[in-house]
Parts: sequence; structure tokens; C-alpha cells
Amino acid sequence: MWERLRARVSRLVFVLSRRRLDDDARLEIDAHLDLLTDRFVRQGMSPDEAYIAARRRFGNTTLLQQDVHDMNSIWWIEQSFQDVRYALRQLRVSTGFTAVVVLTLGLGIGGATAVFSVVQGVLLAPLPYEQPGQLVRLYQEDPEKPGTRDVLAATHFSFLREHATSFDDVAALAHYSETGLDLVTEGGAERLRVLRVSSDYFKALRSTPFGRDFDRADESGALRVILSDLTWQTHFHGDPAILGATVRLSGEPYEVAGIAPSGFQDPVAPDVAAWIPYPLAKDTYEENNSLTGIGRLRNGVTLEQARAELATLTPLLRERWPAAKKSAIVVLPLHETLVARARGPLHLVFAAVALVLLLACVNVANLALVRATGRVHEFAVRAALGSSGSRLVRQLFVESLVLALLGGLAGVACAAAGIRGLHALGREALPRLSEIGMNADVLLFAVASTAATALAFGVVPALHLGRTSPLEALRLQSRSATGSRGLSRLRAALAAAQVAVALTLLTGAAILLVSFQRLQQVDVGVRVERILTFEVNLPTIRYDAMRR
Repeated sequence: MWERLRARVSRLVFVLSRRRLDDDARLEIDAHLDLLTDRFVRQGMSPDEAYIAARRRFGNTTLLQQDVHDMNSIWWIEQSFQDVRYALRQLRVSTGFTAVVVLTLGLGIGGATAVFSVVQGVLLAPLPYEQPGQLVRLYQEDPEKPGTRDVLAATHFSFLREHATSFDDVAALAHYSETGLDLVTEGGAERLRVLRVSSDYFKALRSTPFGRDFDRADESGALRVILSDLTWQTHFHGDPAILGATVRLSGEPYEVAGIAPSGFQDPVAPDVAAWIPYPLAKDTYEENNSLTGIGRLRNGVTLEQARAELATLTPLLRERWPAAKKSAIVVLPLHETLVARARGPLHLVFAAVALVLLLACVNVANLALVRATGRVHEFAVRAALGSSGSRLVRQLFVESLVLALLGGLAGVACAAAGIRGLHALGREALPRLSEIGMNADVLLFAVASTAATALAFGVVPALHLGRTSPLEALRLQSRSATGSRGLSRLRAALAAAQVAVALTLLTGAAILLVSFQRLQQVDVGVRVERILTFEVNLPTIRYDAMRR
């Protein structure tokens, strides 16, 4: 086995250093010829006669060099290099055709890759937490009216936390009404996006803060804050001395309890700058449904088992708070609840860009077929000189692959620009947008799209022209010839497919535009022209209700 491996490695080295090793073989043959010539000269021949006799004795040196070359080379690598070099020369000659094809494929592959990055980041990728499959979201609903799903009341959340055994940890966050607080430092004032959370919030997400976490005692209304890593670095320059110190948020003194891990994001509310305890002890109204509940299932506990346990708590909740209509607690996978609203639109957009990519492939296939039809004389000559049909097919496919590769590179650049645009425009429209980017999965999809594109527009012309006989190709080569009847039918079929896909896309786009226009024309019941809205945030420590 090792001998075979060494032989293959040596052949590969020969392929990579072919010109130098060919020169070495030629020099060695010349040295043997010189030695043989000198021997004949010493036997009494003239130099010219000795050289001719040496060549006759030695044999065909060109054939010998070719035999040495074939013996030490890997033929398919050699031919692949030749095909690629020839394809690059052909594309340099046809710069207009190359530019049109690369631009068309770049737009198609770029659009598909950009949308796939959203699909992968939002729908397919797991949540960026430890064991994300264990994370669930908790809701309340009327047990007699399934589907009346609502967020949790603080009373029901506290009861669940004390009695449910299916969860390692449960936590609540006041995402229903997010709190903003003003941070004043030497650099100026800034309105921070602050999220009120219960204890065990970071524990449920398996993200331990640097410093200390909130505990049950903090839920009585303690003025403590956990800063995000970005806020810590931006406003306090990453100084660890801030732990235990006091910062003023909207005029009130908050003790800095900890710093969230770098890169930590809340699964529900994006761009949170700080977390403060939610006053669960003061929220005693059983119908104040305002808390988003998250939990982590215990190891070995399934979602069905957790639902069965929560069903047994419903009678107890109804008995404890009879005025609350929504007394049943339901549980769903956290990932499913985060992406449920985006799933349908993303599938629709991905189907649309897939049609755009298909349209690009059909368009390029038609262009490639027309271009290849004009090269029938070239293929006829090459076939007459001994080139096999498989070699001609492979040559055309290599040209298609090089074009697709160039289009794929342009597509990756377009996709990167599109992803940057999505980050700038769609932060509030899409969940988990911060996790979208050019990762390994997206690049693998771009490579697969490039390969599929090369197959889509390169195989049919290559197979059709590869079967053309030299005699038929020469007969078709005239000033008025546009190809055989089969080629004409194939071009007509491609053109029909191109028109069909384009009409499908145009129809769908027209329907969406009409729907959007009608939504804009819906009468909302008030005059909104020249109307602006704004918020005034007055700290309660300085402004009582009367002053506000």
C-alpha cells in the first residue's frame, strides 16, 4: 500500500513540476545520444555519420520522451489543466459573452445565497445557547378556548416556578413593555434599552455573568443592574472596578452587579444594553399578563412530559385565582416561537430567488448554446484530428464550470452586500438578524449553487454538440446555417422555458405590489398627514405624577 501511495505522490509531484522534469528527461536522453555518438566516432565514423547511427540505434526520442511523460504523470489531471487553460483563452477572446454570463449568474447566485443566509440563520441554525433544544417558551391560555395564547401573569409564573418539576430553571422577562433608562456619564447622556428580568434568567440561558447574578431577594425591587459587555466597554472602558460601584440610571442609583458575557443576546428582545430585576413581589394582579416566560427542560424530560405536568397544574391555578380566565399554561419550543411568523415569508422569498436563479440558468444555457453552435467547425476539426466525443463534451463542461465559478465569486460579493443591507434595514422585521452572516454553511450553499448552475446550463449544450459527427458539423457550417433542426428545437424550448419562468415571477411580483398598494390605501380612521409622534421620558425620582 505504501509503495502505491509513494508512486501516486511522485506522479502528482511530476504533474506539478512537469516542465522542469520534461527538460530533465530531454537532457538525459541528449546525454545518452552524445555518449553513443562519441563511441561511434572512436570506432572510425565521421561525426555526422556517428550522430545518425546513434539516433538510429537509440530509437525515436520524441516517442521515448512521451512514454516517460505518460509513465510518470496522471493523465486526467494533465488533461484537466489543459482544458482549464483552453477555457480561459476562449473566455478572454469572448469578453462580451463572458461579462454578460458572469453578471447574470452573479445576480442569480448572489440573491439565492443572500436569502439562504437568512433562512439558515433564522430557521435552520440552533439558538446560540448551550443545549438549545431544551429551551422552551411558556404561555397562558383559556383551557376552554385553545389558541387564546397570551404572555404570563406574574402570579401564575411564580406558582409555576415553585411547583413545576419538569424544568431545571424558569425565568421571566418584561418584553411586553420594555424599560428605557438614561445613563449619564462624563461622555454625555444616552438612552439605554433595559430589560427587566426575574432571577434565574441568565441561569436558564446558561450564560453566567461576570460578577454576580440576580437572586430571589432582588425581585422585591432592588436597584441592581447587569450591563451588557458592549455597554461596559463603550461607557466604562472595560474597567472591572465598575463591579459593585453605583451608576445613575434616570437619576436613580443602581449597583452594578455583573457584566453579561461577550456577545450575549436576549432571545426575544435584541440590542439590550442592561438588565434590571423585575419586581415580582409587587405584581400581584392575576390578570396582568405582561411577562414572557422561558424555561429549560430537565435532562431526559420531553416536551410531552412537561405538557402533561402543566395540565395537572391547571385546576390548582384556577382554584387559586378564579378570576383569571387564562388559567392553563402551555409550553412550546423557544426556537419555534421565535421564527414562526417569519417562516412563511422566508419560504416564499426563497422560492422566488430560486426561480430567479433558474431563469438565469436558462438564459445562460441559451446563450451558451448559441455560442457553441457557432463553434461546430472547430469541434468538427478537432473530432477529425482524433479528439473523442467525451473529450469535447468535457471541454465544453469545463468552460461552463469556469464561467459558473466566476459567476459564483461575483454572487458571493453580491450576497455579502445584500446581507449588509439586511442588517441595516431589517433589524425590526426579522428575528435573530444579528446571527446572519457569511458563515461556512452559507459559503457551502454558494459552492453547491455554483456547481448546480454549471450543470444546469452546461450539460445540455455539451452533450448535444458532443454527439455531432464531423461530417454533419462541416455540412452545417455555412454563412446561412444556424444549426441543425435539433439545435433549433432545443433553443426554442429554452426560450419558452425562459419566458414561462419570467412570466411566473412577474405575475407574483405584480400581485405583491397590488396588495401592498391596497394596504397603503386602507383608511385607518384618522388623518395622519403631517403628524409626528415622539416620547418624553421623565425620571420618576424627579417628576411625580402631578409634575409630569
